[in-house]
Amino acid sequence: MKYLLQLFICTAFALSLQAQPANDECSSAQTLILSSTLDCNDNNTATHTFSGTNVDATPTSPYPSYAACTGGPSPSSGAEVWFTFAAIGDETTITVTSGLANPVLILFQGNDCGDLFPVTCSVGTSITAFTAEGGSYYLMVSGGNAGDQAAFDLQFFSEKYCNLCLDAEEVSWTTEPSDPYGYYAPGQTVEFCFSISQWNNNGTRKLHGITFEMGSGWDPSTLTPSNFGPNDNFGYWDFYFSWTGCHSGNQFGPGFAFESTASAHPTCTTDILDNDPGNNYGMIIQNPTNPPPPFVFCWQVTVNPGAGQGADLSLNVIVSSDTDSGSWWNGSSCFPDGFPLFTSLGTVNDCGSTIVDVTSTDLTCPGSNDGSFSISTSQSLNYTIYNPSGNQTGSCNNCSFYNQSNLAAGTYTITAINPSTGCNYSAFANIGSAVIEEITIEQLNLPCPGENVTFEAQYLGSQTVSYEWTGPGGTTFSGQTISVNTPGTYEVIANLGSCTSAPFSIETEYINFTPQILTNITEVCEGEDITMSASDGISWIWTNLNTGTEIGTGENLTYTFFENTDIELTATDENGCSQTDQITISVIPSPEITINVDGNGCSNTETILTASGALTYTWEDDPAAGNPRTLTNLGSGYHVFIVNGTDANGCVGTGIIEVEIFPTPDVILQVAPEAVCQGEEVTVFIDGTDWTNIFWGDDIGPVNAPSVILTPTDDLVVSAEVTNASGCIETFYNNIIVNELSPPVEVMCSNITPNSIDFTWNDIPSANGYEVIINGGTPLLVVDPEFQVSNLSPNTDVEIVVTPTGNITCPQSGIITCTTLSCTGITLDIDPVEDICHYDTLTAFPLTFVASEPGTSSWEGNGIVDADNGVFHPDSAGTGIHDIILSYTIDECIYRDTTSITVFSVPTAEFTIDTNLICLTDTVQVVYTGTAGSEGVLDWNFG
Repeated sequence: MKYLLQLFICTAFALSLQAQPANDECSSAQTLILSSTLDCNDNNTATHTFSGTNVDATPTSPYPSYAACTGGPSPSSGAEVWFTFAAIGDETTITVTSGLANPVLILFQGNDCGDLFPVTCSVGTSITAFTAEGGSYYLMVSGGNAGDQAAFDLQFFSEKYCNLCLDAEEVSWTTEPSDPYGYYAPGQTVEFCFSISQWNNNGTRKLHGITFEMGSGWDPSTLTPSNFGPNDNFGYWDFYFSWTGCHSGNQFGPGFAFESTASAHPTCTTDILDNDPGNNYGMIIQNPTNPPPPFVFCWQVTVNPGAGQGADLSLNVIVSSDTDSGSWWNGSSCFPDGFPLFTSLGTVNDCGSTIVDVTSTDLTCPGSNDGSFSISTSQSLNYTIYNPSGNQTGSCNNCSFYNQSNLAAGTYTITAINPSTGCNYSAFANIGSAVIEEITIEQLNLPCPGENVTFEAQYLGSQTVSYEWTGPGGTTFSGQTISVNTPGTYEVIANLGSCTSAPFSIETEYINFTPQILTNITEVCEGEDITMSASDGISWIWTNLNTGTEIGTGENLTYTFFENTDIELTATDENGCSQTDQITISVIPSPEITINVDGNGCSNTETILTASGALTYTWEDDPAAGNPRTLTNLGSGYHVFIVNGTDANGCVGTGIIEVEIFPTPDVILQVAPEAVCQGEEVTVFIDGTDWTNIFWGDDIGPVNAPSVILTPTDDLVVSAEVTNASGCIETFYNNIIVNELSPPVEVMCSNITPNSIDFTWNDIPSANGYEVIINGGTPLLVVDPEFQVSNLSPNTDVEIVVTPTGNITCPQSGIITCTTLSCTGITLDIDPVEDICHYDTLTAFPLTFVASEPGTSSWEGNGIVDADNGVFHPDSAGTGIHDIILSYTIDECIYRDTTSITVFSVPTAEFTIDTNLICLTDTVQVVYTGTAGSEGVLDWNFG
């Protein structure tokens, strides 16, 4: 492909009269930022997309137009917009998408709008140029004509090339004379100077040729070099109309080439400095012996005197290395994708200063659309007209005069082309809206409210007008001055023949005295007070319109309302103006509150109070209580409850109710005893007389039985539902504690003899001893689980009851009856012993007995000194009665007999007489003082 470096010829474009988009002119071009940075690695391309529009843009004049555009000549006019950017690659391709029917792209290079020259152009969707990295460029975008307007997108594709011998930023050129658009007249001579600031040899490739391609408007026979590049020790630069590159075989010229003394290609002629640059090498620009860059090549060329308007004056410069246009064979071209093409746009322009005169007429009345314009020129032109919306509305060919009428207000774009010269022109027709002067309205007086107001209208223009007024409700009036008594807005228009003015309005104005009743309350509850105030005035009268009575004369009024009432305020100000204001106060009746009672009225049940007739309720005795309200634990007697109910309007009504509460049965459920052991009886009974019905829980007793006897085996909760004469029911509960029996005592008899029995039993845990009762006798306490009963007669029944003692709540006794062994009956009698007086000298004596069977005897008792032989000694026994036991054993049977021996002490016979002298016939008292005691028998002998 060709690398295009588009060099712009400086120009500045005039502003159009209708600059709608911000970038409608070059001076306000929209800046586009190409944000990427390219390098010679993988990041050598970048794409950026932007949005734009040329809607409402107007053509600049003169409009840049070129014949050498890609896709054909560019149009002579269009609605153009401008963009500016800094290039980031060696080649830039710009594509416009969507919107425009026939897009036109023109690329300029330069730092500002006053220093531009056109590089290349395209009538189509894309344009490609060889660009200088960092170089400043301007892009003009338009449609195919002034009416081709739309929104569009711009896509920039930037690409960086590496190892090129020449980059665009290393090239510059100038023209003399310079022209903003590259416009030149037929026969005009122009000098071009092309400058190279650096050449990259890339090892062996050297600068060799600078050749031209010229548009058809130039006269090639006038091509004359005016400045050559510098010479060096190996050769020189010269101008050649043509030559052939020995290595490539391609034809070059006209242009500049380097004639070198360096070796030629082996297949080329070996002559050097033979005026044939095709068979030698190029110039080493970096040779230190050469003059420093830049190297400047200049030439002159003349515009063909017969070239017509718009003829192509483009000029392309091709730069080549000695591999391309010389004889270097050991390497590749500096430009593998094609020679770099540095281009400049130009065109023949000999249009002169033809003037297009435009005369426009504004609308006669607003909205009448009767505007017009006319065009006149000194030459016949082809006209195309576009309305303010960009749509074509007319055309005329070979016309020196043209007009349009019945037009709306706005700016109309006129493009004109001279059919004989091709010169294009632009002009604008501005049709203004109709202007009717304003009307002033004045109120001539300032009355009290309710009095007449006088208005006067005055048209500010010079025409003779009539006035039409419209007041509130559509009432109409005529005349310059009117007097009205209805407050409101009045509108006036001025009639000017076929046109009328815009309406002007005024509001009636009175002495600023509009007293009002100030209150934000217009609805109250029955019996509620409202305080109202007058907003203005110096005296006031308040009236109840329901009754016609005066209810106040102050600035403020506080009034109590019991029914819907109309209140009127009459206020008077310092000017004597009196005004009234009225307000209606709506009275909401207080809600009627009723209270419903649910429940049986007993103190132990719930009593539910439900208030109705309002929205929310507050109980005076308990403000936190809800509704319905559940009452519990009320004492018997009468209770009064008051509730305040508030309805949706905030009004409050009161409900009162008296509730009688009856007592519950005054009885107690008793159990006796409260704690028993398993198997023991418990009496459950109602203690009290305040009952009429009794229902025992779990049917433990008959209905209405006041007591029940139970034998529970486990803890038991007993209950009774009791009803009294008031019908109040209460269920009473009591607990029976049933203690678990201890393990049973299992008594066994062992070692039974005719005279004794040994009892044993199991040891009971927690027992610290045992109570033993023998044959219902006195309880005895033992520690160990055993007991012996002895001294029994044969065949004797012995019942033993054993009960464990200690930390045992319910001991369980063990009982058993055992019988001693049976023995045959014998006779065993101890011989009686007479009472013994205990004198000082007593001796022991044996006791005797009679037995019917032989056996072994054994004696025991107090005084027995020989148990085997039954010897009794009174001294050992002492005085007293002594029980003597004889145990007589025959085999295993033991027989017993008992006797008693009494040992008396010897009494003394001492006495006293109460006097020592006794006379005959005297009575004396003799008192026994001996030891016989009261049992003794005294035998007195008085001689």
